[in-house]
Amino acid sequence: MESMRSVLSLFRDVSFVSIKDSGQTFLVNITTLGQKPKQEEDEPASAWTAFISLDPSFPICPTPEYVIRNTKALVSRSGVATNIPHHFELPAMATGELIALGGNLLEYPVSYVPRDSDSGSFLSGIPLNVYHCYVITADSNTQRTIMRFSCPTKLADRQPDLHPNVLSKRIQDRWQPRLSVVEGHGWHEAKVSMELKTLERVAL
Repeated sequence: MESMRSVLSLFRDVSFVSIKDSGQTFLVNITTLGQKPKQEEDEPASAWTAFISLDPSFPICPTPEYVIRNTKALVSRSGVATNIPHHFELPAMATGELIALGGNLLEYPVSYVPRDSDSGSFLSGIPLNVYHCYVITADSNTQRTIMRFSCPTKLADRQPDLHPNVLSKRIQDRWQPRLSVVEGHGWHEAKVSMELKTLERVAL
């Protein structure tokens, strides 16, 4: 991370975040993370990341306490914006907790919250809206993926903020302004595509 910062100032606020004993790592813009709304004060559907229980009806649930706690830990330890540490290690956590926290750190609009009793075969046979979010160059010859995620179709049908047309626009409105920061690197437009899929197994 130190060498990346020395080459490109865009990485000044980015830290390497690892989760103890999990092998999971993330690159996180700590400054951007600190500017997100105080999710514990938000209504569940108004925070950027909607946390979805894997109960059969897929209810939106409040931001999990461990997500709030670990996010605050990253932001509070970041220090002065010009001197953000290169690496953070968060404590070990259960797989379900890691899934929900990862969705928040990666700014997924939807993050699943598995129950302790859930098996490893998540969302098998469930109709899903599967999103691909990416950026393209001005000539459209090159694209890079920002994120891929899914949302249960029956939840999107009843939750206005998660309707495909609305959610696609929300994603574009969130990411397009950020491209101005990397304008000199060729990225021109944020795009979103969505497919309806029913899969045997889904990676959360």
